[in-house]
Amino acid sequence: MKKEKNNKKTLIIVLVVFVILTIILLVLKNNTSHEKALTNYEYIIEKETNYSDDESKGNLPVVNLKGKDIEKINDEIMKNYYDIGYLDEYHYQYEYSVFEDILSLRIDITNIDGTEYGTSTIYTYNININDGTMLSNQDLLDHFEITGNIIDKKIEEKFKDFYQQDELKDTIDYNDYLVSLGYDKTKNKLFIRDNTLYVRMTFKGLTKSLLTYKGNIYEVKIQEL
Repeated sequence: MKKEKNNKKTLIIVLVVFVILTIILLVLKNNTSHEKALTNYEYIIEKETNYSDDESKGNLPVVNLKGKDIEKINDEIMKNYYDIGYLDEYHYQYEYSVFEDILSLRIDITNIDGTEYGTSTIYTYNININDGTMLSNQDLLDHFEITGNIIDKKIEEKFKDFYQQDELKDTIDYNDYLVSLGYDKTKNKLFIRDNTLYVRMTFKGLTKSLLTYKGNIYEVKIQEL
């Protein structure tokens, strides 16, 4: 009887192990049958251009997602690069960040055009990873339940900081100073970096002292997400 009980116990253990192994194999088979999911590092890939053999000038980002807006975004990135790619001197850099289901890509292009400060252009793309649609500034604000007043307040605080550090404060009042900056609110661009929402601003008028401003004169941190 004892031997029979041991045999039954052994049989049960073998069956349990068999069932567990079968489940594991089915799970692995099911996973490999689906397309490999992209990781954060694969949402953006680099593409070499034909403009230069210099790698620092010849690479630009490509959004590696599928969706109705992706082709349009990548075409625009290519066009904006080709608009300056033939120049002898320019700066092209980009960064991206992923928060929840949003891919945020920011591209900075500075054309060293012989003017005092050059011409800088900023492009931002906030993309829903799930369906490949591009999100507007308002879409982002609605998603994170942030009001435009909060952004205006943060920008105002930074402008006052600008003013205090600029040598022009001794010759121009604050309101005239704001006008001289050439700030255009309609050109504000939102983007995400390190789980934090920022606004990127554009100025038509910059002073030498602003270029030595202690901090990034173009960006304002809105809030951590």
